[in-house]
Amino acid sequence: MSRTAHNPEATRRALLESAATQIHRLGFQATSLDAILAETGVSKGALYHHFATKHDLGLAVVDEVYRTPFLDEWRAGLSQGGDPLTDLLVLLRRKRDQASLCTVQHGCPLNNLAQELAGLDEEFRRRIEAVMRDWRLLIQDALERARLAGLLRPGVDPAREAAFVVAVVEGATGTAKTAQDPQLFADTLATLEEHLLALRLRSA
Repeated sequence: MSRTAHNPEATRRALLESAATQIHRLGFQATSLDAILAETGVSKGALYHHFATKHDLGLAVVDEVYRTPFLDEWRAGLSQGGDPLTDLLVLLRRKRDQASLCTVQHGCPLNNLAQELAGLDEEFRRRIEAVMRDWRLLIQDALERARLAGLLRPGVDPAREAAFVVAVVEGATGTAKTAQDPQLFADTLATLEEHLLALRLRSA
């Protein structure tokens, strides 16, 4: 008997986690419902009780598996102390220092989905963009706090810089995945850190 039998929430979570892993490794279109059922031991009827279609399952993966831990990591990292720019740099350095073949092998699941589906499926595009928007806003808020604290050079635009940070991190992830080279990811983030250090007011 499945470990999720008679526990609807556990069944739903098992389906989401299995789907999230497969989508990250294979992409949404190549992900197989049969493989998810085989891995989880869930019946097809139970699957369709929770998710009417594979499309619904995929959207739930974005909202419930990818979104929260991703944004929580950035939210926590950007609220460590009185210097938000330093918080951002520490977070980026941690990501740089933790870069390995494992971390770049499959890339960022959200970026992968954006590349695969943004031009094909409007609902997926909107859900993924909602995560990216909130990510930009977290960084923008941190840089705005740094600006108000007098830590940034005059003329620095927190919104533009936040968009730049997200674009560089996602671009670094994608190019490192293509090259299967974690050093490429680390080097790109090191250059981004140099850019962010140059935003600091010298007297600060």
